[in-house]
Amino acid sequence: MADQEGENPIVIHRPQVRRQRRSHHHYQHLPDHLLHNIFSLLPIKHAIQTSVLAKRFEQSWLFNQNLDFGEDFARPPTRIELIVIINKVFQLHQGPKIKSFQLYMNHTYMELVVDSWIKISLSKEVEELNLDFSQGSNPFTLPTNLLDSESLRILKLTNCNVYSPPQLKGMVFLHTIILKVVNVTEKLIQELFKNCLFLETMGLNRCREITHLKILAGHLRRFKWLRVENCPKIVKIHVHAPTLCTMYYSGDIEEFTIGNVLKLKDVTVKIDKGGFLPFVGIERFMFAISHVHVFKTSSKLVKALSPRLVDGNLEEVLRFCLWNTREIELFMDGSLCGPFSVVTFLNKCPCMEKITINLEGHYFYLGFYWEKHEGQSLEQLNLSFRSLKVVRINGFKSSEMPIKKLVEFFLEKAEHLHTLILDTTTNSGSHIVAARLPTYDLLDRFYRSRPGVSIIVY
Repeated sequence: MADQEGENPIVIHRPQVRRQRRSHHHYQHLPDHLLHNIFSLLPIKHAIQTSVLAKRFEQSWLFNQNLDFGEDFARPPTRIELIVIINKVFQLHQGPKIKSFQLYMNHTYMELVVDSWIKISLSKEVEELNLDFSQGSNPFTLPTNLLDSESLRILKLTNCNVYSPPQLKGMVFLHTIILKVVNVTEKLIQELFKNCLFLETMGLNRCREITHLKILAGHLRRFKWLRVENCPKIVKIHVHAPTLCTMYYSGDIEEFTIGNVLKLKDVTVKIDKGGFLPFVGIERFMFAISHVHVFKTSSKLVKALSPRLVDGNLEEVLRFCLWNTREIELFMDGSLCGPFSVVTFLNKCPCMEKITINLEGHYFYLGFYWEKHEGQSLEQLNLSFRSLKVVRINGFKSSEMPIKKLVEFFLEKAEHLHTLILDTTTNSGSHIVAARLPTYDLLDRFYRSRPGVSIIVY
C-alpha cells in the first residue's frame, strides 16, 4: 500500500511535465508564413523587441504590417535617430502589405525621405495613414497621388498640404477622414462626399480654406459623425445627412442651416459670437435638432435663446423646444449669462434628466441687472423640472451667490432629483482651496432642503 502511494505522484505528474516541455517548442512547428502573419499584427516597436527572443523570430519584423511611429515611438530617440530607424524599417521591409502607417515627427529638411515612406506605403496598399507634422514650421506637401489610393480606409492628416485633383477617382473605400491644419477646399470636400460611399466619420480642425461648408450626404448610408472646429473663415454651413448621429461645431458662424437629420442624437454647438442672434436661421436650427437626446452648448447661445424679462414678465425672443433632450451640458465662457438665463433656457427641455454646467474658471454674470431684476425674479419663477435627476456643476465656487442660488433652485424645483455633484476642481485637476472650504458650510442647508438627495463634493 505504501508503494502504491509512492508511485501515485509519479504517474500523475509525469504527463504534465512532458506536455509543458512540448509547449515550449510549439512555435517551431508553425510554418514561416503563419509566423510572419502573427508578427505582422504587432505594432512595429513590439515586433522588433520580440525578434531577439528566438532565432526564428529575427526576420519576422520585416513583414510587419503596423508601422506605428506615432508620438509614443518618437519620444525616446532624437530626431536623427528616429529618421534612421524608420528609414531602415522601410528599406528592409519585405512584406507585400502595409496595413497601417502612423508618423509623428518634424519633417523640416527631410521632406524627400518622408515622401518616400508615404509612397512605399501607398504602393503596398496601406489602409490607415496617420501623418502628424505639427512639429514642423511649415506644412508638409503630400504626394500628388495620395487621393488616388483605392486601399485607404482611414486618413488622418495634421499640418499638411494636399493636392486636390479636378475629379476624385480614388478613396472609394474611405470611411474615416480627420484633417487638422490642412488646405482642404470646399470642392474637395464635396468630391469626398460624392466619391466615398462608405464614409462614416469626418473631422475638420483649423482648416483655413473653407468659407461655405456643405455636408451633402443624402446618398450615404453610413455617415454618422461630424466634427468641425476652429475653422476661422467659415461663414456658412449647410448639413443634409439623414444618417448623421453626432455633430460637433465650435467657432464663429453667420448662417447655419440643417435638414433631414432625424437620426441625430448628440449635438454640440459652441458659438464664439455673442448677441441676440448668434447666426442666421437659429430658430430653424433649433427646430431641426429638437429631437436630439444630448445637447451641449456655450453660454452665449443660451443667452441668445433664453426669454427676456420685460416688465416682470417673460417674453420669448425665439420659439423652440428641445422636447426629447435627456442630457444638457453648458460651457460658461464669461458672457453676460446668469442663472436666470440658464433656468429659463432649461425650461425649454421638458424631458431633461441630467444637467452639467462647466464654469471652467469663468463665473456667472454679476451686475446691476442681476441685483435689480434677475436675482429676485429667479426666486419667483413658477417653473419645475419634473424629469431632472442629476445635476453636476464643475468648477463650483460657494463664494459666488449666483451659483448658490442656482443650486438651491434645482433642489427646490426638481422634485425627482436624486444626485447633486459639486466639483470644485479646475481643469488641471488641482483643488480650488479657497472655494472648497466654505462649501461644507452650505451642505447642511442643502441637505435640509432636500434630505433624499445624494450630495457629492469633490
